[in-house]
Amino acid sequence: MGEENKLKTCPKCRESISEKAKKCPYCRSDLRNFFEKHPIIVAILVLFAIGYLFPSNNESNNENIKQDSSDIIKNVSNGDNTNKIDNDQYLRTRYAHTNINIRKGPSTDTKVITTIGKGTEVQIGATEDGWAPVYLNGTKEGYIYAKLLKMYPPPKIEVTSFSWYKDPSFGIDGSVIYTVEFKNNTDEYISSVRYEFSTYDGKGNLIDTNTSYVDGLSPYGTRSDKGYATYFGEEERAKVQVISIR
Repeated sequence: MGEENKLKTCPKCRESISEKAKKCPYCRSDLRNFFEKHPIIVAILVLFAIGYLFPSNNESNNENIKQDSSDIIKNVSNGDNTNKIDNDQYLRTRYAHTNINIRKGPSTDTKVITTIGKGTEVQIGATEDGWAPVYLNGTKEGYIYAKLLKMYPPPKIEVTSFSWYKDPSFGIDGSVIYTVEFKNNTDEYISSVRYEFSTYDGKGNLIDTNTSYVDGLSPYGTRSDKGYATYFGEEERAKVQVISIR
């Protein structure tokens, strides 16, 4: 029998058909194999197999990057600080409102390096347990207890104390005599300070406001002033507020 006359049996209808037939002429069954029916799927599978068996250089580089990252993590965990972020680069400006010690380490048990005065501007790094590295003019000086610093500078004129008492020459609804002390926190001479002395009752209601002046405050000097305000009762409260300076 010639090669062109070779036969095979249809798996569906069991009729004898040509060996090269792709479709049965009797039952019309599709006789193609999987690879012939799905050429696109076969092509994708072939490409996937090639990529798996022969990885590209990019994948090798990715593996190297992963290894390098693992080495960095390992070094840091073993105490290698080379790759750690220096928190001191995030500096914040703060001000001293009183004399504050700068110490060699973050503890009161360490040596005092220097003391900054009221009004001094500093920069501090990250705070830990209340202590922060402190910088003066861009140079790290030591450590300071950060809670002693303020976010704003001290006022040029500060009310350091005030007191008042009832004037015995008046009745219960008479007057009080008050004394106020001011301090110049600058290195400049201040010729005059205008201020208000206000009194309030026990519920916080304003009773009286007396406006006055104190003159001639030398640099970092103090000066006191006295005045009168209306007296309202035993629960009275008082407040002093600087209005202007010149």
